[in-house]
Amino acid sequence: MALTGVMQRWTQVLQAPLDQAALELQRAALGVLEPLPLLATMAAACLLIQQCRRFWHHPDPAWRLAASAIATTLAVDGLFLAAALWAPQLSGLI
Repeated sequence: MALTGVMQRWTQVLQAPLDQAALELQRAALGVLEPLPLLATMAAACLLIQQCRRFWHHPDPAWRLAASAIATTLAVDGLFLAAALWAPQLSGLI
């Protein structure tokens, strides 16, 4: 997220009055959809998915746990991004 510029906007979201925070969050999420940040986000997601697949097939069960943690994190982050884009007033609940 640091590569996409979202981290710079995060302090604005946190410092915004409650009635404006959802709109600031949506603006930050829309910034991820610009070409360069979107490319960085998709590249990171692809690398993490590849890593997750490698970990899943490792003989040590602890690696499967790590793969599950990565997959869960990606799913939750995707859900958070979707909520920030389409229903920013609900994204604080996630």
